[in-house]
Amino acid sequence: MQTRRQAALVIAAGAVGCAVTLLRQNARAATVALRGLREDLAALEGQSGGRLGVAVLQTGSGGLLGHRADERFPMCSTFKLLAAAAVLKRVDEGKAKLDARLRARLPAGWRVGDKTGSGEHGTTNDVGVAWPPQSAPMLIAIYLTETMANGEARNRTIAAVGSAIADRLIEQK
Repeated sequence: MQTRRQAALVIAAGAVGCAVTLLRQNARAATVALRGLREDLAALEGQSGGRLGVAVLQTGSGGLLGHRADERFPMCSTFKLLAAAAVLKRVDEGKAKLDARLRARLPAGWRVGDKTGSGEHGTTNDVGVAWPPQSAPMLIAIYLTETMANGEARNRTIAAVGSAIADRLIEQK
């Protein structure tokens, strides 16, 4: 008999598998707004001294961008994306507030529901859904690993990726 945890892992693995398949099939179909992120992400990866994996899906346009989308990264606790949906509901109801890596440098007015994770080998991750004002939500997954940077520096890299995403999208409006 399957435990709830095992069932949640199977659901999360299926969701991640679908996302990876979409990334592989549609990486070249990224919107103009997301294309400029490629250089930004490569620069941030170089500054971090580690390996950076990022996936962004603009749900309104279907624009999709992947940085190292075909590579594997330690997921740590970020498989708990479904838990983020429950937290978002609590935020919408005014029962909770959110403070985390991804949202650290997103502009005021953006709503974010995310789940962070960290682990061995310089691994720090953040996955979530971001709602820019007057725009469709975006699904964002950021994975940083194999860096010698300390936790604070890794958090700054994750925050800088969020900032780069927001900057590139704002430039297009």
